[in-house]
Amino acid sequence: MDHAPWDPIQLEDRYVNVKGVRVRYWQMGENGPPVVLVHGIGASVEYWERNIAPLATRHRVYALDIVGFGRTDKPRGFSYKLDNVAQFMADFLDAVDLDNVHWIANSMGGLVVLNTTALYPNRTRSLVLVDSAGFGGDVTWVFRLMSLPLVGELMSHLGRRGFAYMMRHLFADPTAVPDAWIDALVDIARLPGQQKAFLTVLRSGIGLFGVHRSVLAAVPPLLTAVACPVLVIWGRQDRILPSEQGLAALERVPGAQLHVWDGAGHLPMLEKAPSFNRVVLNWLDEVST
Repeated sequence: MDHAPWDPIQLEDRYVNVKGVRVRYWQMGENGPPVVLVHGIGASVEYWERNIAPLATRHRVYALDIVGFGRTDKPRGFSYKLDNVAQFMADFLDAVDLDNVHWIANSMGGLVVLNTTALYPNRTRSLVLVDSAGFGGDVTWVFRLMSLPLVGELMSHLGRRGFAYMMRHLFADPTAVPDAWIDALVDIARLPGQQKAFLTVLRSGIGLFGVHRSVLAAVPPLLTAVACPVLVIWGRQDRILPSEQGLAALERVPGAQLHVWDGAGHLPMLEKAPSFNRVVLNWLDEVST
């Protein structure tokens, strides 16, 4: 079932004004508790395209492009500090008339929703952290090099072939990634302001020697504020954030459960979509009762 065909989809782009920022999101489903899907660094709603429809069979599902990414505005001078992005997430919930939600977040998005939960605990029903940042200092050498001045600009200014290589680096099986998915992301990567926002966020959290100590030091206080159910998911072949960090998350998040997918990289929600969707739906059923 995990090898079901991956046919890239394009849902209707919707936009909402969030405190002056034009935010793009996808929405599907009319009934059930709300679920909000949050992507990682440099990503967009397309990273959830194999999950939205299955999750929408039981939930109202929203996937958004975080401020600075995808087709959402990239306001000049916006500070991407965690607290500011958490405020943005809460403001997005207000803009689409959502109260408290189930968050499902990948990579950097995991750190974002942890901070959002810590600041606005009444807005969170549960957390699903997918290969989440914040649980270890080790990170791919690609991001470490990109943290260097000029080097990052050169590495992120890629033609299609180089960009496709970078994207396939996120998967355990690079041959399974559809060209149409890559093409959609190439178009987004070329949008004005995309490169600057990506490098600004990356350099705020990563240096040549890995994840900044200040980022790692900020996580324990966030975890003490988490009082909701937490599911941790990881791809065993993650080349971006090693799967050992999933075990660290399990040990550090009170009452968390862990599910590790063999044969998956940094994006198990795409690479193992059918079983990922089943596991998440069943877990959401349990925590929603």
